Amino acid sequence: MKIDKLLNYIYGVSNADEKIEAYEWIHKTEANKSFFLQLRRIIDYTAFYSPNKSKEERSTASRWRFVKVAAAILLIATTTFFLTDRKESISNQLLINQVHVAKGNISQLLLSDSTEVWLNSNTVLYQPTKTSPNERRIKVQGGAFFDVKHKAHKPFIVELDGYNIKVHGTKFNVNAYPNDDHIIVSLLSGSIELTDTLNNSLVKLTPNQEITIKDNQIKVSKILNPEVFNWRKGILSFEQQSYTEIFSVLERTYNVSFSYKQSKFRNEYFSGKFRKSDGIEHLLSVLKANRNFNYKYDKKINVIFITL
Repeated sequence: MKIDKLLNYIYGVSNADEKIEAYEWIHKTEANKSFFLQLRRIIDYTAFYSPNKSKEERSTASRWRFVKVAAAILLIATTTFFLTDRKESISNQLLINQVHVAKGNISQLLLSDSTEVWLNSNTVLYQPTKTSPNERRIKVQGGAFFDVKHKAHKPFIVELDGYNIKVHGTKFNVNAYPNDDHIIVSLLSGSIELTDTLNNSLVKLTPNQEITIKDNQIKVSKILNPEVFNWRKGILSFEQQSYTEIFSVLERTYNVSFSYKQSKFRNEYFSGKFRKSDGIEHLLSVLKANRNFNYKYDKKINVIFITL
């Protein structure tokens, strides 16, 4: 069934025949029902509307904005899979939900424990529907901001590539894109603990500190860029970052590709702050003024060619 029909059914704008069709499809199989419930969860938990709009405007705007973003935020409900220990029975299988935010988008989710999560462009979040009674656990690949609901006897675990972050109640930012050569974890409030996959404590952070992991080396420092948390508000802030890093961020933020010789820009650095709404060509004009280069934006293939 097309997602538009399910959305119309959820928002109560289906005609009589469409309601019957949707109802029968939902209850035809357990997989269909699971997909529908997860779709409802995404709609209920993701803030797609402005509180200043009327109720009617919010309903229409949120519905069609979701249709627009549905291709970008991929709730892989049709391909959810089971992770099973061979020693366990089928009844103990662990169902995994996966949410993917594609390039050019940001999504806000509310988890079942009331923890709020903002997912940056090109980020994947994995969350088991059934977890240990002693912990809450998710996995992130990409960029995310967490506002974790405090539960004294049930720590919140964020899995990264080779490391875990253990928290009880706090606000922190994760930058862990697979194609980057580093991981950065920045703490806004509360406290977090970095552990290895065997739960051995490696380091603890206090507010306004961040961890940088590169080449298996862990460095703790004061947060260099106070705007690091504001990407979820549409702010792009760079603090002595290389042009190659900046181009990588712009690729994710604006869903474009860059073509250039990395060796020409690897040792060139820039500091500045922009709004995403300024548009990529405004950012390029500022970057160009700082480091003289020429660029051509081929919108037909969505590639920006940069030459010196």
